[in-house]
Amino acid sequence: MLPSHAMPERASHSSFYAEPPVLQCLLEELRREFAGSEVHEAFAYGSDGVVLECFIPPGHWSYLAVTWTVPAVFRLRSSLPKRPRLAPGPIRNALRGRQVASLSLSPPDLLILALEPCAEVILRLDARNGWAIVRERTATDWAIVASQGRPPEEILLRASPQFEPGLPAEKAPAAPRFWIRYDRSQPILRPVRICGGDSLSPSALPEAEIFDTPSAALETFLHQLLRYRAFVEGKSEVEKVLRRRLKKLQRLQENLRRDVIEAGEAERYQLFGNLLLANVGQNPRGEGMVRLPDFDGNGLVDIPLDPSKNRVENAEAYFHLARKLRRKAEVASARLRLTQAEIEACEQQLARLPSVTNFQELREIQEIVCRPEKGEQHPIGKEARKPSASRSDSRILRFRSADGLEILAGRSAEGNDYLTFQIAREHDFWFHVAGGSGAHVVVRNPQRLAKCPPRTAEQAAALAAYLSKFRQSNSATVLMTQRRHLKRPRGRAPGEVVLKAFESLTVKPALPSPGTEDAVE
Repeated sequence: MLPSHAMPERASHSSFYAEPPVLQCLLEELRREFAGSEVHEAFAYGSDGVVLECFIPPGHWSYLAVTWTVPAVFRLRSSLPKRPRLAPGPIRNALRGRQVASLSLSPPDLLILALEPCAEVILRLDARNGWAIVRERTATDWAIVASQGRPPEEILLRASPQFEPGLPAEKAPAAPRFWIRYDRSQPILRPVRICGGDSLSPSALPEAEIFDTPSAALETFLHQLLRYRAFVEGKSEVEKVLRRRLKKLQRLQENLRRDVIEAGEAERYQLFGNLLLANVGQNPRGEGMVRLPDFDGNGLVDIPLDPSKNRVENAEAYFHLARKLRRKAEVASARLRLTQAEIEACEQQLARLPSVTNFQELREIQEIVCRPEKGEQHPIGKEARKPSASRSDSRILRFRSADGLEILAGRSAEGNDYLTFQIAREHDFWFHVAGGSGAHVVVRNPQRLAKCPPRTAEQAAALAAYLSKFRQSNSATVLMTQRRHLKRPRGRAPGEVVLKAFESLTVKPALPSPGTEDAVE
C-alpha cells in the first residue's frame, strides 16, 4: 500500500473545492467508503470520466466517479443507466480487478488514487489547467494507460515522479453542511466553488441546497458546471450560425437588388426590337451594328446585332431577352421582400441572444433561425427533435394567410416530399396545381378544422398555381385535400403522391398579398 501524503495547506486557487475543510472532508469520506474495496468493473462516465464499481466487504457495492475534464473524484449518488457503457479497453484493463489502496494528496494540488497491485490515477485539481492520467507499473517503470489535458513531460515520459512522503492525514474537521457558491454576474448562474462549514456564507444564494456530504455537493456541482458550459458553448454556436446566416442573406439581398436593377434593361431591349422591326428594309445578314432613328425623333439609337441573324431574328432575340429580364425582375422582387424579412428575423434574434438565460430560450432562437446543415449536430444538445418547418429551412417557403393560418410551400421535389410526408400532419390542408408539376402547398390546421377557411384556401391555391408552370396563365385549377388522403407511391420519385379524395378550385396564380408574408425562408 502506498503511503498517504501530506495535506497541503491550501490547494490551487483555481480549484472549485479549494477550501481545506471541503477537501479534507471529501478525502475522509472516500477513505472510509472505499479503502480496501475491490474494483469489480469500470464504466464510462459521460464523455470524460469513469465510474468504478467497487465491492466493499462483506457484501456492499458502491460507485467511485473519476472525471477528467473537470478534475474530480467523488462517491456517485445517482444510479447508473440500465445498460452502462464500459470504459475504454486500456483504462478498463488497468483498473478492473484491483484493490483501492489509498486516496491522498501531494502538494500543491495532485490527488492520487492508488490501486494494488501497482496502478494509479493521478489528477491535478485545477479547474483551469487540470489534467489526469491513468498509469500502471511495469517491470522497470510506469506505463501511461490514458491521459487527458497536459500532464508534465516527466510523467508522459514514463518517469516515476517523486511525491513527497507524508504522514497519514489528520481527521477531517467537522463540516456538517456543504453548499455551492455561484457567480451571479452572468445572465445564467455559474457554479464557482463548493463551501463547507457550520453556517452559510453570505455569498450563498438564499435558496441554496444544503448537502450532507462533500461527494453529494461535488456531484451536483459537476452536473451544474457541465450544464453551464454546454449552455455557453451552445449560445456561442447559435451566434455563429446566426451571423453566418445573416451574412449569407445579405449577399443574397445584394444579388437580388442587382437583378431588379438589371430589369430596367428590359425596356431598352424592347425598344431595340421594335426599332428593328420598324426598319426591316432588305433584312440583310452580316450586320454587326445598326444606327436607327428613335421613335420620338430626338436622335439615333445604336443597336448591336448578331451578324449570323437578320434584323427580324435579332428583334426576336431582343424581345426574348426583354421577357426574360421582366420575369427575372418579378421573381427577384418577391424574393427580395422575403429575404428582407429573414434578415430582420436574424437581426432580432442576434439582439435577443445576449439576454438569453436558459436552454428553452436558446432552443426557441434555434427553431426560428438556426437549422443545422446536413450532417451537423444541433448546437445546443444531441436530443432528438421532431421535424418542424423552421424559418431557416431552405427547403420550405413560409407565409401567413389572411385568417392567420400558416402556409408552407416546398421549393423543390425534395422539399415537397419533406413538407408533405415529414412536416404536414394528417389534418393539415394540402394543395397542388392540377395537370402539371409544381410546389406542394400546406396550410397548417392545429385546430383540426373540417374545412379550410375560404380566404385561406384561395390564397393557398393561388400560391400553388403561382409556384407551377401555370404562373403566367390567367387561371389555373388547383386540387385541395387533407394530408390524410395522400399516399406516397412505392418506387416513385420524391414529391410524387397519390390522392384518395380531393376538391378542385379555379384561381388566378398569385403570391399572397403584401403584408401576409411571415419570415419566409
